[in-house]
Amino acid sequence: MKKIIHITVTFIFSSLLVLYPATLLSKSGEPIVIHYDAPFWLALQCFFAQWVTHKVYKKLSLKLTTTALAIRHFLKIFIVSSLASIASITVLTLMIEVAFGRKTIDNHHIILTLITTFLLHTLNSSAILAIKIFKNINQQQLSLEKAQNNLLEINVKQLQQQLDPHFLFNNLNVLSALIISKPYEAEKFLDAFSNIYRYIIDNQHKNTIVIDKEINFSYDYMELLRKRFANAFYLTLSFDSQDTLHYKTLPCSLQLALENVIKHNQGDTENPLNIEVRISNTWLIIKNPIRPKTFATPSSGLGLNNLKLRAKAILRKPIQIEQNEHQFTLKIPVIQG
Repeated sequence: MKKIIHITVTFIFSSLLVLYPATLLSKSGEPIVIHYDAPFWLALQCFFAQWVTHKVYKKLSLKLTTTALAIRHFLKIFIVSSLASIASITVLTLMIEVAFGRKTIDNHHIILTLITTFLLHTLNSSAILAIKIFKNINQQQLSLEKAQNNLLEINVKQLQQQLDPHFLFNNLNVLSALIISKPYEAEKFLDAFSNIYRYIIDNQHKNTIVIDKEINFSYDYMELLRKRFANAFYLTLSFDSQDTLHYKTLPCSLQLALENVIKHNQGDTENPLNIEVRISNTWLIIKNPIRPKTFATPSSGLGLNNLKLRAKAILRKPIQIEQNEHQFTLKIPVIQG
């Protein structure tokens, strides 16, 4: 199909190239004089110029050690193909003219033939090289995108592996404190912690997870925190529609968001800190009032940075953070399942 289109376009181009000067040379009221073999002969010259350009491109490109072709490389192809095409077509044209009875072939006629052949080759060679350049750029772009996707995939796996020790470290601290102060609660905490840790192991290597599962896991996680902090924090949930619970987001993203809230804010048993979670069509929104801890541990930024990079790599959309003196809001992208 492409070859048929190519041949058709070349013949149309040749016909127009013959018709245009014939129209300019014809006088008003007189018929346009066209040699009907002219478009055919011109088309043959076009095909030859295209073929020479393609062969020179193929031969010179084989010598390159890189797929990134510079402009000077294409300029070299144009010059070499021009010399080969112009010399061949000019000699062949003059031989045919002599064979068909042209008696005078002077310098003026040879120069005119060379100029005409050069212009014809330039038009055809430029079209071929433009297509080659476009394909080359497109191929480089695809290679770059593939390399970037491979790099993102590696980065995502590295980020997902960070969830496991991060979660383990935080909760072992909780367990350690309970063993000292509340041994009986520590045993219950350990059972619950085992179940939650299994969730982490089963899902941390997945790219996305249904929000409903993430919500259930987060409620279990908050139960552990309530035992440690004596109900100083609690969670409220709202959603735009029941369907949004079946949307997907990043595994363990809500747990990281809750950890971030508790790490940076002071809870109080008599005045618990309310963490609001709302699910919309496009966001998983976590809001909390800002209550800075008196003695806060310096933040490494690991949790939010993890979310930021994974959201960009997997969901193709960054997280959003909004903060004022009274409230902190984190928005994590969601997608339809």
